[in-house]
Amino acid sequence: MPVILTRPDNHYLSAACQQKGWQTVDFPIFKRSVLPIEPIKTDYDLIVFVNSYAAQVFYQHYQKQFDRPLEHYWQAVVGQTSYSTLKSLGAKDVLAPPKDAQQDSESLFQSLLQSDRFHQLKKVLIVRAKEGRQWLAESLSQYGVQVDFLAVYDREINPVDRSLLEQLRALSHEKEPIVWLVSSAGMATILCDYWQRYQLFSQLDNVLCTHPKFIEQIKKSLPTSVWETEKIKFYETKPQDDEILKTIERIFYKI
Repeated sequence: MPVILTRPDNHYLSAACQQKGWQTVDFPIFKRSVLPIEPIKTDYDLIVFVNSYAAQVFYQHYQKQFDRPLEHYWQAVVGQTSYSTLKSLGAKDVLAPPKDAQQDSESLFQSLLQSDRFHQLKKVLIVRAKEGRQWLAESLSQYGVQVDFLAVYDREINPVDRSLLEQLRALSHEKEPIVWLVSSAGMATILCDYWQRYQLFSQLDNVLCTHPKFIEQIKKSLPTSVWETEKIKFYETKPQDDEILKTIERIFYKI
């Protein structure tokens, strides 16, 4: 039972899938690279990290610029995975959306609005990739908060080599179920292009998305004929690895 893993870092999830006896295909859509370190201001009331990787890079390369330990700053993340990462890095004061909420900027903003400290916010730093959404910054700005961005890494699209395509085409959902993992809007866009360009619809069986917006995005991007001729099932899961594994298990064993 194959699982197509599309994130840049699939080590833990791949090992966990293989322990359960599932075949994994490592198909990272993006590769990440750390951007040159630059001087930054340190007088922020809140530091927001868009994902675990941004937090790891920031703690590794920017901690020396602060006059007090980073773990004592108020910090926020858009999901529980990043929350766990920050805690492992030593952060003590971390805000994240509730576990049962969508893990995104909108949910984080609602959590900020409900915080007793929200109206004390004057300056916020958002640590992210070179390109990213503006929604959270725009929403904070409407409340008079100054928002700065710090890009700590860049993403590039990985080239698709012939051997990987052959490996994917050898799979068939007529023999056993196949699960594709989609965990970002950018990833959904590129996968829709690949599925069409390389004619991988025979391998397009179960699509597992970490946000409902990605499901709608894929449905709008693929031609209508795909939905008329192919039996594609969509599933939603939380972005934490353990939740992804539980959902894959339900797909394979129809629990």
